[in-house]
Amino acid sequence: MPGGMMVIPLLAGCIIATFAPDLPKFFGSFTAALFSGALPILAVFYVCMGSTIDLKMTGYIAKKGGSLFATKILLGVINKDFVGCDSWFDRRPFLG
Repeated sequence: MPGGMMVIPLLAGCIIATFAPDLPKFFGSFTAALFSGALPILAVFYVCMGSTIDLKMTGYIAKKGGSLFATKILLGVINKDFVGCDSWFDRRPFLG
């Protein structure tokens, strides 16, 4: 049952967090870090997304991701030069 693959670990986590809230601290800093913040859900999300990618599609994904990343960098440099600051390290606005 696919729904059980998500519901059962969530229920187990809720039970552990309710009855033994200091358990992650007992196992150490790495385990405690995994139990706090958004890191656990992001890690599960990225693993699940990565497991659905077909190996033949990695070239297309790298090309598309690389072009999006290059566009972001280019737009940031353009924004800095024409709208932003006088220099790379100056925080004062150029047009203000």
